Amino acid sequence: ICCSKGGGQKFGYNISHNTRSSKKGGGVAIISRNSFESKYEKSLEFTSFECIIQSFRIKNQPTNLTTIVIYRPESHATNISVFLDEFYQLAEYAHLHFKHFLILGDFNIHVNKVADPVTTKFQDVLKTFSLHESINAATHKLGNNLDLIVHDPECIQICNVHVDSTDVLSDHFRIHFDINRIITCNERKSVKCRNVNDVVLADLNSDLSGDSQTFVENADCNSFASSLNLFNDTFQNT
Repeated sequence: ICCSKGGGQKFGYNISHNTRSSKKGGGVAIISRNSFESKYEKSLEFTSFECIIQSFRIKNQPTNLTTIVIYRPESHATNISVFLDEFYQLAEYAHLHFKHFLILGDFNIHVNKVADPVTTKFQDVLKTFSLHESINAATHKLGNNLDLIVHDPECIQICNVHVDSTDVLSDHFRIHFDINRIITCNERKSVKCRNVNDVVLADLNSDLSGDSQTFVENADCNSFASSLNLFNDTFQNT
């Protein structure tokens, strides 16, 4: 559960939050099941939005999942250039430090208004980092799409997105979705090496001396490829 305007805590869940120190209300929080082991937690300071980051180790999964929650107050709506610069910094930070991450929260940008200059500039920032936002429905009672799920589709797939507009406790709607991570595992490699404890130095020196003489006598100084093949054939069993 990601909250951009407060949250709660129940048995079996952990809560990480970044409160607003200047006044009551606001702040951002991440509420997670106890089975999700927190591996990293950080609050970044920006002037145009609030932000909290938390990485989780998921059971039986080789990599972590990082959740970044932001809240951009409506009072900062006129200062779009500062937000775009700072969000660029956040996206760059996420790409440098994490592979599987989501950026969620109330952006207070009307992304449903595709011709709006603010929306266009915001989409340009997303394209710079190959990021995608996955909500195509109104998330606010006035009919605008203000709350976003931002991710890299090459690393994380978002599916079954559902905006619950029946919530009457807030002017923003609840958003439900599933996450499918694309995890690439490195191919196993077989490495062979000699047991140096079994090497007899006198025999090794004798073999190297004899093979070196054979190589010098038979190498073609006019053909590098031929000499390289001869070198490999001569010394591979030494």
